[in-house]
Amino acid sequence: TYEAKGTDEDFANFNKAFTNSIKKNPGEVTTGTFTLKKGGTMLTYTIKVTYVAPDQVTINGKSYHTLNEAIAAAEAGATIDIADDFTSKDKVVFGKSMTLNIGDHNVNITDGITASGAGVELTINGDNGGITAGSGGDYTCITAEQGAKVTINGGNFNVGADANGLGNSCVYVTGDANVVINGGTFA
Repeated sequence: TYEAKGTDEDFANFNKAFTNSIKKNPGEVTTGTFTLKKGGTMLTYTIKVTYVAPDQVTINGKSYHTLNEAIAAAEAGATIDIADDFTSKDKVVFGKSMTLNIGDHNVNITDGITASGAGVELTINGDNGGITAGSGGDYTCITAEQGAKVTINGGNFNVGADANGLGNSCVYVTGDANVVINGGTFA
């Protein structure tokens, strides 16, 4: 709650304080009350803001809020471009062939990225950006499983230590899956 005497400076101070208090996780709500005294009248405004994540990815110029939303909407063979840095706690699985262009963006995905399924080909192109997976659990940055093929053409890929402080796998390949690394850094 912020009380003001009604000057432009008072409103600017309220606006700054309220903006700084807005929660930054999608779906979270911030509520604030602004009371303004104009002449002899007290005016009270209640403001409610629901945070909506900025568009994280694009496919052919169409924006999507999340990587999973883009994957679900994409046709096999589509190219997904990362549009902004973001953090996701959602599991990300590519079950159809696609190209993921990271560019210079940094993406934090707790469970990393998985390509899964016979015939699925995922190509990851990165410049100075990359993917960072979680720490403190059993995480991988990039997983290829069930016959999928992943080709990595640059980027920075990192994963934190497990719950015992030991290393997790930055790139993990199971069964008849395949990974081709043409560049990048891995830690």
